[in-house]
Amino acid sequence: MEYYLFAPSAEALSELSTLSLAHLYFVKVQAKPAGYGDMDANEKQSWNRYRMQTIRKKPKSTLIQALVEVVRAPPTVSGYYN
Repeated sequence: MEYYLFAPSAEALSELSTLSLAHLYFVKVQAKPAGYGDMDANEKQSWNRYRMQTIRKKPKSTLIQALVEVVRAPPTVSGYYN
């Protein structure tokens, strides 16, 4: 799944399936709500499911653009991009 970090261009990301791009967007791009850590397991599962459904509706080009922006951003202090 770290292919996006080494992709030579945005066009190379278009080779990934929409489902793979949605998963990468879910994990690497979106921010969790402030109270996410205080949610119980059912609330987290509901939020995750809702967000994934929303992300899957986004066009492939939007997902690719967001991933490219994450790759271009400098890493945070922890070493992660997001």
